[in-house]
Amino acid sequence: MNAPVRLAAPDSAVSLLRTLVVSDLAESTALVERLGDQRAAEVFRAHDRLVRDLIAGHGGQEIDKTDGFLSMFERPVQAVAFALAYQRALVAFNQAEGIALAARTGIHVGDVVVWQNAAEDVAKGAKPLEVEGLVKPVASRLMGLALPNQILLSGVAYSIAHRAEGELAENETPIRWRTHGRYRFKGVPDAVPVFEVGEEGLAPLKAPAWTGKAHRETPIWRRPLILGMEAVLALALLAIPAWYVLRPEPAIAFANRDWVVVGDLNNLTGDTRFDDALQAAFRIGLEQSRYVNVLSDLQVRDALTRMQRDPAATGIDRAVGSEVAQREGARALILPTIAEIGGRVRFTAEVVDPHTQTTVYSDSADGLGEDSVLSSVDDVNRELRQRLGEAMATVSQDAQPLEKVATGDFDALRAYTLAARAYDRRDFVEAINFYTQAISVDPGFARARIALATIARDSGDRAAALLHIRAIGDAGDRLSAREKLHVAAWEATLAGSPRIAVEKWKILADLYPDFFAAQGAHGFFTWLYGNDIDDAITSMKRNVVTQNPRRGTGHYVLGTLYLAKDRYQDAIGQFAKAEEMGARFENNFHAAAFAAQRKFDEAAAALARGGSTGLSATEVTGYLTRAIMAADQGRWSQAVVEMQRANDQTRKTSTRNAHMLDSIAVTMRAIDQDTGPALAAIDHFIDDQPLHIRPGQDPGAVVDHQRRLLIGAWLSARAGGDGADAASAALARMPDDVGIRDYPELSQRMTLAQAAIQTARGDTDGAIGRLRPLLNGKEFYAVHLTLMDAHAAAGDYAAAADEARWLTEHRGRAYAEMHGDYVLALFNVAQSNLALLSLAEFAMKRGDSKTAAEAMERFDAIWPPADRPQPVSLRAETLASQLTAVVES
Repeated sequence: MNAPVRLAAPDSAVSLLRTLVVSDLAESTALVERLGDQRAAEVFRAHDRLVRDLIAGHGGQEIDKTDGFLSMFERPVQAVAFALAYQRALVAFNQAEGIALAARTGIHVGDVVVWQNAAEDVAKGAKPLEVEGLVKPVASRLMGLALPNQILLSGVAYSIAHRAEGELAENETPIRWRTHGRYRFKGVPDAVPVFEVGEEGLAPLKAPAWTGKAHRETPIWRRPLILGMEAVLALALLAIPAWYVLRPEPAIAFANRDWVVVGDLNNLTGDTRFDDALQAAFRIGLEQSRYVNVLSDLQVRDALTRMQRDPAATGIDRAVGSEVAQREGARALILPTIAEIGGRVRFTAEVVDPHTQTTVYSDSADGLGEDSVLSSVDDVNRELRQRLGEAMATVSQDAQPLEKVATGDFDALRAYTLAARAYDRRDFVEAINFYTQAISVDPGFARARIALATIARDSGDRAAALLHIRAIGDAGDRLSAREKLHVAAWEATLAGSPRIAVEKWKILADLYPDFFAAQGAHGFFTWLYGNDIDDAITSMKRNVVTQNPRRGTGHYVLGTLYLAKDRYQDAIGQFAKAEEMGARFENNFHAAAFAAQRKFDEAAAALARGGSTGLSATEVTGYLTRAIMAADQGRWSQAVVEMQRANDQTRKTSTRNAHMLDSIAVTMRAIDQDTGPALAAIDHFIDDQPLHIRPGQDPGAVVDHQRRLLIGAWLSARAGGDGADAASAALARMPDDVGIRDYPELSQRMTLAQAAIQTARGDTDGAIGRLRPLLNGKEFYAVHLTLMDAHAAAGDYAAAADEARWLTEHRGRAYAEMHGDYVLALFNVAQSNLALLSLAEFAMKRGDSKTAAEAMERFDAIWPPADRPQPVSLRAETLASQLTAVVES
């Protein structure tokens, strides 16, 4: 993700979202005069080496070098980390060189155009890589405005970097952030909010002085020259009531990404069709802004509940809305009104200061008849956004007409509103019905299709989700800028590569940091596709902030991630928060957090408290969880019964889930059958996979097919006998154009299958060498199992025992690993117990009968002999005989 940009061919330009940093040394000419050319050149060379190392060390790329550096980073937080490290490094550099260098730094983020110069141009002195775009002059102006040792950021760079502050390395001196107001830069059309980041004792942490190319945006009467003139005028006109003339209208100090509460629509027309529909339209219009954040209806209802008011019976009027705004940290309350005045329909929005409940200002627009109302809402929205401080250019760019980004039909809007309320209650069946009704009224209502796609994907019906996204089709121009990115992220998720999908979710999350669906999706898919648990935790923490009304889901996912890290108490705490917020889940992972600690009574209680989505496709996971917990307790027969119940449920509802259960069944055969029957079952499973995928089939089905082949090959190679040959044949059936590097899960499963084949054929060094690069925290549970096999086959029983212990100690990972539709969940949990039997066997191989007896005792307690699979019983009986022989001898 942080690799330098390299283009396919010279002069081929691409547009990228990147962060640019312009840094320069203050008073460098004076330094040359003081030190002389030779000494100054030595100092500058040493300084430049220092800066280049820091740029590379923070994932950046040098673009240009004159008196200072122009460098490019993928993320603003990387740029800030570099700039802070640079300031700290200069202190040590100055002490070593006996000089006093000071740097000025400017940081801005946005779209840039990047192209690679031809080799012949580079030979003539051109830079290898060119970067252009408005980002560069803005970053340069910020650097020019900065004081020595000062790091200045634009507002958008600050917003994104400040949210990721936790990623910055911890230092003894805390990092400080300061706002210095809005500045006008020469050549830049809109004012730029300027922020500073730095450390006490190093950074000035004060507003920079005005320059010829930059000045702070202030009312003309507050500028120095005018202030003097006003003072003279005031003295001359003491008798004139100047206060009444110059009195400013009330205002609210509104800043980028501040929140507002939208009150209930005051409908004075008597036409009830306006009630829900018009309020929804007004909210949709405001939500197009990247500057203004609208507190959701669900969050407002939660606030009312905490205020001990009945949300169903309490209206959001001036008094109640102001109290909600103060409780939730919102800057303003907006009260919409529609009325018929003189034969015209007037829509009005008042902006209220929640602390005083006074109207700061109001905007209104008139029209003739019902058809004019949405246009009036558009007009009022534009005025409001500018009054709240958003730049006019941004409003013009983002503010699309409501009938274009939503719908012009009030019946469709009302159905959409009712669907959203049902979704908030997690009544997905009712939500689907209302969203479908909205689309039937207006087939081009793209927002409703996005909502249907989300529900379908969450319930496991990926094909239906993709159909909804593709059905947007020509209606794609009826989306706001944010929604277009949202659709692109979903399409990449459902039909593209996981790598591209995660990148698109990241862009959406960075551009709209308070669009919590993007933060949650980025965290979830980072985990699902790449098993990058640490990065996923970082994203999910941004999802569970108090302003997110659906943070209950985020808490549940965060709990699952903590479970995967074996942080059981943290996991249970997150699950409890989700439960407190009324998030209804089947509670499979909540139960798993107890089961992984062998607290099976508490696990059963958590599972019993689980809710239901009402979607039959998700019911199978409850049966699967009960089967896993039965197997975990050594009740293998009960596990088989639960799997049969899952089969009975699934065959009626989901072909995809049926494939999943077939895959789980073959993993169980790999445990509970001897080599011959197990291999036969695995071979039949592999042969049952289609050789060809139908044209136009759901791309996810193609991935499912490839996953099943790879898992089958891995199981076959592990089974022994002729399994390696069958595994090689299975791998040969993988399509040539799989593009496996874009699928981290498939890539890792391919490596596992290849390593298992090498182990079976005696190439244990090759297998171990193939697996070790995967040990980066993102590896699947099966990697350690396959490493254990390879070490044991090589006769290195100490190393094999280390892997076996890892398997027994990371039971949270075994339970939480849902990659590939839970296919290996039961198998992994069983292996966390069978690893104890392996530990005993390895100890006996090393002649350590005491350790073998202890491990065997633990295994017997966990998996009592009465209900073990026959191959497991045979292993245990053989080991028991060996231990008896040692005792008798």
